[in-house]
Amino acid sequence: MIACGYLRRYENFKLLAGVAVAPDHQGQGVARQLLTLLAERFDSDTYTFPYDHLEPFYSSLGFERVEVNELSGPVGDLFRGYVKQGRSILAMVYR
Repeated sequence: MIACGYLRRYENFKLLAGVAVAPDHQGQGVARQLLTLLAERFDSDTYTFPYDHLEPFYSSLGFERVEVNELSGPVGDLFRGYVKQGRSILAMVYR
């Protein structure tokens, strides 16, 4: 296995998470290829919480940054829980 990722369905949104590529295969377009396949299941209720430095990559795939104060309900609660764990992440939604 050289890459992984999953799209988890919650009650009223989906979360793209767990995207990783084996070190020997990074920088070769593997993540882009994987996420292009997964994108068949993305819609305007698909969120992801990437590390800050990955914003340009996810933007190139059709995700837009969402400010924390714009996140409400379960998606906001989930994001804030991750931030409380000390993760340097941002919230993005698929457009």
